[in-house]
Amino acid sequence: MLNKEDARVRRSRKLILKTLTELVRKRTYGLAIKPSKIYRNASVSRATFSRHYKTVDEIFEQKDQELRELFDEINFAELTIERVWQKILIFMWQNRDVFTLKMERSDDRMFRELVERSHRHVKLAWNRYEKRIFEQIFEFYYYEALGIVNLWFKKGMSNREVERIAARLARLARIADKLWLRVA
Repeated sequence: MLNKEDARVRRSRKLILKTLTELVRKRTYGLAIKPSKIYRNASVSRATFSRHYKTVDEIFEQKDQELRELFDEINFAELTIERVWQKILIFMWQNRDVFTLKMERSDDRMFRELVERSHRHVKLAWNRYEKRIFEQIFEFYYYEALGIVNLWFKKGMSNREVERIAARLARLARIADKLWLRVA
């Protein structure tokens, strides 16, 4: 009985997330999607939706936590910046429904967290700077990387592009590194 119930729970959550993804893609930015729109389009009852989520934002919070747990399993120790980016992009591709939702809502918090958490392990000169300078370098680097990844999302997130994009992002990190070595 427990396995059957677990399968129903997974199926319901999957339907809700899939429906939310479709609704976000169809609407313009900034328009709120109500739970009633989700459960009707997902063909689940209001009670089923409410059993899993209280609000639409709760869906995103739950997915963020699941993503953090999955991301924590990746070992970044002693990787090159290019390999770090490959792992981030592959992780994003594997969880593309959630990341597509987030990017289409202009919610880059999870992406920022992934970049910050993974880059702690990378040996770059700007990791040694005082906090204020590091934050300036990181902001420059982060927003450039976000732009590149946004283009990847808009083009459909092909997994064949991962190596090329990772190389481009690694080059960007090395440019930021050299730039700030001159400033320091």
